[in-house]
This record gives sequence, C-alpha cells and structure tokens, in this order.
Amino acid sequence: MSQKVYLTDLLKPPPPVRRTKAYAIENTGRVWSLASVGGPIRPTLDRRGTLVLPGTTQEVALLVAEAWVQKPEGATTVVHIDGDRTNVSATNLLWK
Repeated sequence: MSQKVYLTDLLKPPPPVRRTKAYAIENTGRVWSLASVGGPIRPTLDRRGTLVLPGTTQEVALLVAEAWVQKPEGATTVVHIDGDRTNVSATNLLWK
C-alpha cells in the first residue's frame, strides 16, 4: 500500500540544519553524516537509554544542544526537559 503525499507536505520547508566538521544536525534531532552519502544516521540506545551514534559513545542530545541550544557560561550538562532521553529535539534540551 502506498503512502499518500499531499502538496502541502511537499511545500513545507525542511527543518533548519547546523553543521559541525563531521555532521549536519537538524533542530529536530536528526543527524546526517557529512562523510557518507545517504539518509540520516539511525541512532541506537545505549544501556542508560540515551540515543547515541552507532559504534560511538557520541550522544545525539549533546550534538543537538551544541548546535541549537544557547549554552550559559559554566554549563556542562545537557538536560532533557521532559525527562525522556529519546526526545532529542532542541526545544526539549537545556544546558545546566
């Protein structure tokens, strides 16, 4: 069964993206590798229930926060406002 695509969906602007040396990071939490061609990187859950990039200990929330959330001086930790470690949207992250 094919999924219906509506013209209004096609006209929506893509989410904003910020780039680091290795990644393009959307404010929604989606991460793309700049080293390889293809789709977004599918994160995995570590044993603490935190989303990380596959094969690394790089936390997706930290990448998103570094790219999108203003960091107050002295802040070192990223907190999930709703307590859900899988919700890595920039609007759900806060530096402490």
